[in-house]
Amino acid sequence: MVTAGICPGGSVTINGEIYTMAGTYLDTLTGTGGACDTILTIQINPLSYNTDMVTAGICPGGSVTINGEIYTMAGTYLDTLSGTGGACDTILTIQINPLSNNTTMVSADICPGESIVINGEVYDTEGMFMDTLPGQGGECDTFLTIVIDVIDYNTNTLNESICPGETVIIYGEPYSSGGTYLATITGLGTACDTIVTIIIVEDSQPLDTVTTS
Repeated sequence: MVTAGICPGGSVTINGEIYTMAGTYLDTLTGTGGACDTILTIQINPLSYNTDMVTAGICPGGSVTINGEIYTMAGTYLDTLSGTGGACDTILTIQINPLSNNTTMVSADICPGESIVINGEVYDTEGMFMDTLPGQGGECDTFLTIVIDVIDYNTNTLNESICPGETVIIYGEPYSSGGTYLATITGLGTACDTIVTIIIVEDSQPLDTVTTS
């Protein structure tokens, strides 16, 4: 008896005969050297396709390559991997799932007249902006929302009084007459500058009274 397996749609050759269907067959092997013929029973068993599954994700507008095929849409697909070494073909189920872009937000404050660099872009006005960070290592792109706020200068008021002919030093500057002045104090670190309103009041010269008798 000879036993063999046959894959769907395949064939097997035994003793010079080609068999394309499973089943039990008889063949005769001619005897040699005075021996009687041999009745050969051939048992061919049906084999099934092998099966396998591959799961992958696809980003919006992207593609994925599986077994040499390019897929641009999510869905379920079938492919056939040819069997090797007598093995039957493998029916490959390919499940491609849709992925979403990542999202993130960055908020920043800037002082009037200043700018800030985010992801290589310069921003110098207030508003909401969008940027895209390319995905790395198979990840989808990231949609970046950028919110820029322009904050006001700090303000302060300083009142000083001087006598006629005197001078007062404020923030390193001399003031010798009454009036209203503005000075700018540079902010430290990330703080905005401070606009200081300086009010100088010049006192009147007192009058001496002399009484005679």
